Amino acid sequence: MSEQEQAQEPQPQPQPQPQPAAGGSKRGAIMAWVIAPMVGVVFFPTIILLTIGMAPSLVAFMTDRRAGKFAARSVAYLNFAGCLPFALRMWVGSHTLDAVFQIFSDPMNWFVMYSAAAVGWLIYFCTPPIVAGYMAVTLEVRIKALDTRQEALIKEWGAEVKGIEAAPPPIAPSMDEDDLEAPPPPPPEGEDESDLPPPPG
Repeated sequence: MSEQEQAQEPQPQPQPQPQPAAGGSKRGAIMAWVIAPMVGVVFFPTIILLTIGMAPSLVAFMTDRRAGKFAARSVAYLNFAGCLPFALRMWVGSHTLDAVFQIFSDPMNWFVMYSAAAVGWLIYFCTPPIVAGYMAVTLEVRIKALDTRQEALIKEWGAEVKGIEAAPPPIAPSMDEDDLEAPPPPPPEGEDESDLPPPPG
């Protein structure tokens, strides 16, 4: 095939990649920008309460550098549980900034919120050693049970059960005929052993 024919052959055109629908993402962004300010205005006292009450969670999220942020999550869950009763009190009663200031004017409320966050830290630091110790004890008990079972099988079926061949019986060392010496003849009657000639060799 000549170079002109190769040049005239149509080259395959790359297929266009499907583009994501831009209308759905734009619509979601518009809804978020519209709804978020309304929620912020309606629940502004609750947002202030959670922002101040969950300050330990914000610090935990900023300081936790591990993947998964398990420390921050454990602190945030407990911290939110400590703030939730006060938020419910505001929703049932007066949902105003004065109610928020009244809540934070009591030191006991601060203690409840931040103590819950401290419990989250305690769980994060104490749970891994406890779980590791439990698993170590469980594995040790299981190993002992398997060793006992293995010993019972060895007694019943032999060492082959363990994957080790039984040791063969010891073989006595071979001796040549030259190494075997005939015992000396007994002395004749009436002669002492001292009168006999010494054995050869």
